[in-house]
Amino acid sequence: PLTILSYHLYKDDGHAGEFKLIASISGTSYKVQYLRPGLEYRFKYQAENSINLLSAFSTEQMMIAGTIPSAPGSPKLIS
Repeated sequence: PLTILSYHLYKDDGHAGEFKLIASISGTSYKVQYLRPGLEYRFKYQAENSINLLSAFSTEQMMIAGTIPSAPGSPKLIS
């Protein structure tokens, strides 16, 4: 079985701009800092497995700064 080694988290600038990598983490949670209240940020992530293959990007999730987003779904193996 393949093991997930890390997740790569991306976010836009709060103005629907380009996504930028903000963190590569081994856990399933991350606290994003320095968001401006009232802006709507978009997030997406990729999982990296034990043979260094990246998953497709997750579905984009939007949140307004100052709110707590719902938990992402489980990563899916793409063959």
